[in-house]
Amino acid sequence: MSERELFTHEVRRDGRPIVVLRGVAKDGGAVTVETKVYPAGAKPDIEPRQRPFAFGTAEQAARFVDDVLDSLEYLNCQVVDFS
Repeated sequence: MSERELFTHEVRRDGRPIVVLRGVAKDGGAVTVETKVYPAGAKPDIEPRQRPFAFGTAEQAARFVDDVLDSLEYLNCQVVDFS
């Protein structure tokens, strides 16, 4: 099974990463959004919580990610794109 990275976004608050979202396209059009969440107030060396979210299409994944990023920007977070 081949996969291709579609995007990577890092969300920061006060200069510290709090969320990383990475989109990976799979064969057949499905997309997995891999998330890493760094707990608020945790020490920088704490491992993030990781969870994949599976979507049938790239459009569904993009809507999910756009909603997450919009919400975090509303909470005064900075979004950095790596793709």
